[in-house]
Amino acid sequence: MKRLFLLLVSFLAFLPLRAEETWVRVNLSGYLPYDLKVAVAISQDAATTGVFEVRDALTDEAVLKGQGRAADASKWALASAWRLDFSGLQTPGSYYIVCDGATSPVFRIGADVYDSAADFLLTYMRQQRCGDNPYNDHLCHQDDGYIVYHPTRTGEHIDVTGGWHDATDYLQYMTTTSTSIYHMAFAWKYTEDKSVFHDCYDATGRPGANGIPDILDEVKWGLDWLDKMNPAPREMYYQIADDRGLWLWSRQGPSCVLCHGQAADCRKQGQPDDRRLFGGRKVRLDLCAGCGCHSQMVSRVCSQDRR
Repeated sequence: MKRLFLLLVSFLAFLPLRAEETWVRVNLSGYLPYDLKVAVAISQDAATTGVFEVRDALTDEAVLKGQGRAADASKWALASAWRLDFSGLQTPGSYYIVCDGATSPVFRIGADVYDSAADFLLTYMRQQRCGDNPYNDHLCHQDDGYIVYHPTRTGEHIDVTGGWHDATDYLQYMTTTSTSIYHMAFAWKYTEDKSVFHDCYDATGRPGANGIPDILDEVKWGLDWLDKMNPAPREMYYQIADDRGLWLWSRQGPSCVLCHGQAADCRKQGQPDDRRLFGGRKVRLDLCAGCGCHSQMVSRVCSQDRR
């Protein structure tokens, strides 16, 4: 029995692992019936063939077979890559692709696959709102922000609540905010059919129409924050928070900054903040921009205010 087990293990060890080494990437939003349709197969295995099938997701029946066109796998730091063109399939439905033992996620072909796509993207923007977050229905970062490292204004408070968290580190930048606003405003201005932009949320980002397309509500949310970051002529702050807020938590030794004119231990625990910052209250160093010729910084104090 032991010999049989060892033989079985040895046999399995030499089985091809192609399915685990190969991935098929598709457009998860879907494809229009008469549009170009291309998927990509990428693999750590140099011996892939690029032969593929498109199968009906309901019946598992193969509805199209093809040979992929070799692509430059080095773009993905992999051994082989194929472009799988299945534009000849135009029948609406749900499908998946099998190529070299790998299976793609299910995707749709249909005339409505991009309906509400613009509004769907706004969901992420509402989730990232700072100050008053409609996704969690909580207030956060209500004390933003305190100027530090300025020759005459260190400790001074200015209201820069609002905007969007840049990522889960909660930094905020003028550059990324401005870019986000630009793309939303560009999309609104140059989309001829404005009916693709719906009005399902109010200005606070909560459900309920307010007579303004949601994309413009989001643009205004960002613009209001930009105004706060530029409170006076020749006075502009470009960033709230910096990466030191991520590593000061476990740093050995004293880690203090000036806030409210008093020293505050960045590693102090026991006072919960706004739910999401490493489980404890911290004063975070918040880089900001220049006032005239002076480089400045802003310090964010995480608030525990909530709805």
